[in-house]
Amino acid sequence: MLDQAQLNTIRNYLEQARTITLVIGADSNVDVLAAAATFFDAFKAEGKEVVVASPRAITSEVVSGLTDVATEIGNQNLVVSFPYDETAVDKVSYHIGEETNQFFLTIKPKKGHEPLQADEVSFAYAGVETDLVVLLGVSSLESLEQLYFGYEDLYKKTPKISFTQSGSHIGDINISATGYSSLSECVLVLLNSLNIDFSVESATNLLSAIDLETEYMRSLKATAVTFEAVAQLLRMGARRVRPQQQQQEQVQRHTKKEAVQRGREIEVPLSTGTATSGTAPSKKHQLSKKKKKKLPSKKKNQPGGLNYDPSKNISRS
Repeated sequence: MLDQAQLNTIRNYLEQARTITLVIGADSNVDVLAAAATFFDAFKAEGKEVVVASPRAITSEVVSGLTDVATEIGNQNLVVSFPYDETAVDKVSYHIGEETNQFFLTIKPKKGHEPLQADEVSFAYAGVETDLVVLLGVSSLESLEQLYFGYEDLYKKTPKISFTQSGSHIGDINISATGYSSLSECVLVLLNSLNIDFSVESATNLLSAIDLETEYMRSLKATAVTFEAVAQLLRMGARRVRPQQQQQEQVQRHTKKEAVQRGREIEVPLSTGTATSGTAPSKKHQLSKKKKKKLPSKKKNQPGGLNYDPSKNISRS
């Protein structure tokens, strides 16, 4: 749960930050993505320069607003590289055209050497500068792979706020969603406490995440705070979105249920002697209908017969 000391520190971080980097975990669910999209929207509206990064490409049928998620964070500096041979290069210089205002980099070869081939020159981006790092659904910094390795100093020197479902120790401020129905509900409470506005699109994202995390308010995780959050989002104009995959699963479950019911309607109990149309009696059922072979009855007045009278068989002289 959020406490006042955490809120004060987060407020100070946001007031001092001009650039913010949102880092999403590699295996993020809808809840984490909705929280990230809402932060991106809210911080941009506050006039911040915001970058969103993840070790993996992000795709979601539910969450909108995360279209420019980078898989690299070192994009501040343009780096020009080429094979270098000190015996072949005379000097490297630059000048800026006065009329065109273009930057020219000149690589002059030594006498007797071939000039540098254009296809040997490569361009890349490196370096990162940010005032605040917000981690969402990140269990460990090492799990960020290329977003962490090579940028260890960035995470050491830059203030970090970590948001996870059950808590972590990787940030300077660690926010746990324990006690809330979801991370999205926790983010909503935080933004309300800081008086930070967000768009209707973000409200829809948060509502979708809360719906999924609470099984559409049927889960015991849904508390009074959850219902208040849903009411606020609906009043803002949030739409309830049901993921396509979830719709397909519901259709499949409904179809399967109907098939089971139809199967029960044509089922033939072995205890009855009839079968509904279109269903052949089982072999076992057919055998049960065969007449039993009658045993030969005992003749009258024979030992073992029903009317046997031993006195009638006594011979008289």
